[in-house]
Amino acid sequence: SYNPRQVGARVLLARLVDAGCDLRMPAVPPPLSILADGARAEQHELQIGLAFQSAIAPAIVALLVLAVVMSPSDMGLEVHNQAAAHWFGTGMLVVIAIVASWATFRSRAGCYFLDSASKALQHDSFTMDVLVAASTCVTSVYGLGLTVLCFTNADSPVLTELRGSAAHFLAMAPVLLLVVLGGKKLEFRARQRTAAALKELLAAQPTTAMVRLPENGGSFQEMPLELLELGDRCRVSVGSRFPAEGVVVEGGGAADESLVTGESAPVEKLAGAPPGSSAACCLAGSTLASGDIIMSVTAVGPATTLGR
Repeated sequence: SYNPRQVGARVLLARLVDAGCDLRMPAVPPPLSILADGARAEQHELQIGLAFQSAIAPAIVALLVLAVVMSPSDMGLEVHNQAAAHWFGTGMLVVIAIVASWATFRSRAGCYFLDSASKALQHDSFTMDVLVAASTCVTSVYGLGLTVLCFTNADSPVLTELRGSAAHFLAMAPVLLLVVLGGKKLEFRARQRTAAALKELLAAQPTTAMVRLPENGGSFQEMPLELLELGDRCRVSVGSRFPAEGVVVEGGGAADESLVTGESAPVEKLAGAPPGSSAACCLAGSTLASGDIIMSVTAVGPATTLGR
């Protein structure tokens, strides 16, 4: 396996050039796949937002009708006219059945979960969307079955309880869609904030480093970050970002590591500090707020804290 401590990137590049290869440094894309497709993320956010909006009205109507149907007196009609109370409750049950059926099988919210569940099952994946789609379908179908029983058993002594059970199951579908989509909306917003923070971290990493080259008399030369090797001596000036992780070997100063660690106060960096201490270690992506430092590279690229 490749050991960067034995053979560095510049040595490999020199060997390939000596062999007659014409090499050019490619542009390295951001290494995080979560940032790769912003258009897909925006489309997904729009889809969830529209589905959430379409679930609001059915859920409100279902809850209001459920409150009417579950009322013992059916809004006062039962006391004065039993027949009117019966047909009023039955009519409300038909309303909630229509609302639940539309929300589950025809609305944008219901279709969102049905489509997602269908795609997941095609790939033999049992996701949360499969559970939501199955739950809404089962409650709607079961509620519709109880509604049919209400019409076929109009003279039953338990008609009121049967009607209440049917309304309860029918109302569950649109309310469940609204709650789950609301959770998805909040989750997506949190993921977007995380993606924005990761973009900021990626932008914090410099693309070049000032490296001391012994073959050039010990002078510092700017080179691409991809050619940085373990053990290189890099110079970091005031206002510059640390190109890699390492330990301070010369000079000193204060580093702003807030973007990486969240620590707002600058951290002092000193040559000769105890190994492993914050004063001796430099983090890739942090900014040198004051002083002038020469560091010895101990980790580059994906091996750094910023890369991980």
